[in-house]
Amino acid sequence: ASWALAVAAATPSSSMATSPVSPTTINRLKVKAQKAAANSEGEDEIQVEQRIYLSWIQRQLENEAACLQLPFTIIVLLSFSMLALLHLKQDVVFSVEQAIERDIMENANFAFEVNFGNKALVDVHSFADFWSWVRLGFIPLIIQPTWVTSERYVEDQLNFFGSNVGPNEQWTFGAYGSSSRAIPVTGDYLHYNRIIGGLRFQQQVTTMSDDLCKFPSSNAESREVWRQWYGKPCTPAWEELPFKPDSLDAEVFSHPERIEWMLTAFMSQEEMIAKAVDMETGCALVGSNGTEATHNGANATETCLCSWCSTQDPPTPWLREDTQRVEIAMATYNAEYGLITMTSVNLFFSRGSEIQKRVEMMSSWMDPFSFPLSELIPMLFFDIVWVSMLLYVAVTEVKEIVHVIRVGEGPHWYHSLWNDYIAFWNMVDWVTILVAFVVVFMFVQLMGQNTLMHSAFKVVLEAEAQIYGDLESQMTRTEYLVIVEDFYTALDKTIAAERSMRLMLCVYPMMVMLRLFKSFAAQARLAVVTDTLQCAAQDLIHFFMVFFGVFFCLTLCSVLFFGQDLEEFATIFRATHTCFRMMFGDWDWESLEKVRRSTS
Repeated sequence: ASWALAVAAATPSSSMATSPVSPTTINRLKVKAQKAAANSEGEDEIQVEQRIYLSWIQRQLENEAACLQLPFTIIVLLSFSMLALLHLKQDVVFSVEQAIERDIMENANFAFEVNFGNKALVDVHSFADFWSWVRLGFIPLIIQPTWVTSERYVEDQLNFFGSNVGPNEQWTFGAYGSSSRAIPVTGDYLHYNRIIGGLRFQQQVTTMSDDLCKFPSSNAESREVWRQWYGKPCTPAWEELPFKPDSLDAEVFSHPERIEWMLTAFMSQEEMIAKAVDMETGCALVGSNGTEATHNGANATETCLCSWCSTQDPPTPWLREDTQRVEIAMATYNAEYGLITMTSVNLFFSRGSEIQKRVEMMSSWMDPFSFPLSELIPMLFFDIVWVSMLLYVAVTEVKEIVHVIRVGEGPHWYHSLWNDYIAFWNMVDWVTILVAFVVVFMFVQLMGQNTLMHSAFKVVLEAEAQIYGDLESQMTRTEYLVIVEDFYTALDKTIAAERSMRLMLCVYPMMVMLRLFKSFAAQARLAVVTDTLQCAAQDLIHFFMVFFGVFFCLTLCSVLFFGQDLEEFATIFRATHTCFRMMFGDWDWESLEKVRRSTS
C-alpha cells in the first residue's frame, strides 16, 4: 500500500514526458524495496517521513526523464540551426557587403598624381581631406555614367590599330533583349547592384557655447580674458569615439541634421560634384547681392545647390567644428540574390582632432521566401519542425502546471507550484520557450516591416518610370525627394528589425545549451565536468581571488605605463582585454618595445 501511494503521488515534472509512471519503473522500485526489507531484518527500523521519501522518488524520476530528453533537445537545436542558416545565408550577405566595403575603402582615392590616387578613406584627417575624398574619390567611384575602360586604352588603340576614336561610353547588348536600356544603366554600381534614390548626406551636430569651454579659472574676469584669447565657442561632443568604431557605433544614427541629397534621377555626376563644392564653401561663390552663380562643368545655373547652406547668413560651410559625425548613405539592390543593402560611410570627429572612419553595411532579404524550390523546401521543413517542437514543449509545460495545481496538497494553488514545480531547470525551460516566442515575434515584425518597405519601393519604381519614361505627367524633383525619403525611412526600420532579430537568434542557442546541461546533469557520465566544477567550486573561488588580485595590479600598471601611447591600454577595460589575451601568448612585443623597452 505504501508503494502504491508513493508511485501514485510521484508525478513526472519533465517538460517532455506527461505519461504515467511505467510498470517497469514500479516493478523496479518494488524489487529494491524487497531487497532493502530483507537486508534490514533483525535491525532497528529507520523511520523516514513520507514526503521526504516521495520527493526523493520524484527527483529520481525527473532525472530519468531529463536524461531521456537529450535526443529531443538535440533535434530542437539542429532544426533551429538549419533554419537560421538557411534564412540568413550569411555567406551570400558577406560576399555582397565585402565587395562594396573593399571598393569604397580601396578605390575611392584622392591626392592624384596623373592617374594614380595616393590616398584613400583611411587617409582622411581633416575637413579638406574629406571634401577631396568626396569630390575626387567617392562620387566618381559610385556614380559612373559611362562604361569604364582599362588604363592606356586610348594609347594602345592608337598604337595597334591607328585609331584615335574614343571608346564607347555605353553598350546595348542584344542578348538583353529590345527592352534593355543602355549599359551602364543610371545608378548601376559594381555591375550587379543598383543604387536606389541616390546619396544621403547627414550629420550629428553638437551645441556651441563659450560656457562649454574648460578654462582654468572660475573668476568671471579671468574667464573673459580666456574667452578673448580663444576667440571662438567650444563644441564638446555628446557622443565621442576616441578609438576605432565598431558595428554598434556605426549601425545607429540618432538626431540627424543638415540632410542633403544627391538624387541619381535628377543629378549628373558633374552636378553632384558641383553640389559638393557648394557644401564645402557654404555657397560662398554665390554673389552677396543675390545674383546667381554658374557652376562650370555642371551645365546648370543655380543659386545654391546646398539646401542647408542656402538658409545660412552669412554663408557657412556644411561641415563645421560643431560636427561630431558625418554619414554618407546609399541603398543598393542586388537582383542576382534579391538582397537590399544599406551602405553608410561614417566619419567620427573627436575633439582630440582625430577622425575615425568606418564603412558599415546592413542587409536584408527583399523577400525571405523568394528562393528556388531546392532551397525553399528544406527551409520550410526545418521551420515547421522547430515551430512544432516549440509548441509541443509549451503545451507540455502548461499541462504539467495544471496537473500540479490539481493534485497538489498545499492550501493554495501557488503553494503547490512552489513546492512541486518551481525549480531551476523548469525555469530554464520557460526562459527557453519565452526566447523562442520572442524570436518568432521578431520574425513576424520583420515581415511586416518588409511589406511596408516593398510598398515604398514600389512607389519609387513608379516615380522613376515617370522620370525615365515618355509619360505626359513628369515627376518633379521635390515630389521625388519625398518619395525617396519615405523609402529610406522604411528601409531603416526594416534594417533595424533585421538586426534585432539576428541578435535574438544568437540568444536562443545559449538557452538550448542550458537545456542540454539539464540532460547532462541527469546522467553520471555526462555530468563528470559539471560535477567536478561543483565539487571544486570552493577551491576555485579562492584561486580566482588570488589570480584576480595579481591580474588587476598588472593591468593597472599596463594602463599607467602604456595608456598614453598604445590604444590597447588606453582604458582599464581595453587593458584588461589585452592582458587577458597576453596570458594566452598574444603578445605585440614590437609595439610595447617602441614605447619603453625596459618597462615592457
